[in-house]
Amino acid sequence: MCRASVRLILKLAPPSSIVPVGLRSAEAATLVPDEPLEVRLQAFHVVSATGEHRKGPDALPRLLDALPGMRPVAAALRRSPVAFGGAAASYRWITRNRGLIARFLPSSWARPIP
Repeated sequence: MCRASVRLILKLAPPSSIVPVGLRSAEAATLVPDEPLEVRLQAFHVVSATGEHRKGPDALPRLLDALPGMRPVAAALRRSPVAFGGAAASYRWITRNRGLIARFLPSSWARPIP
């Protein structure tokens, strides 16, 4: 599920605008030094070029800012507690059910990302 999500994000993002980093990597440990591996693996993370770190639902607006056409959605998440609450609840549901959801994804989407 995680790799499939990253693949989709990379397809939507302008070339080289998002650099995926495996959460088990030494680079991830450097980017998010205050979180042990087991904590890092519980959510997706966005680290800006300036080192600002967001994770889980709090990272959604920053991620959406990087995707063409999604800035209005990011702005809505920042301005509206109702919109953010809905997005956060959806994120938590997907996170809890990612194993189930992954069963319906093509196996090719799970291959490692180069």
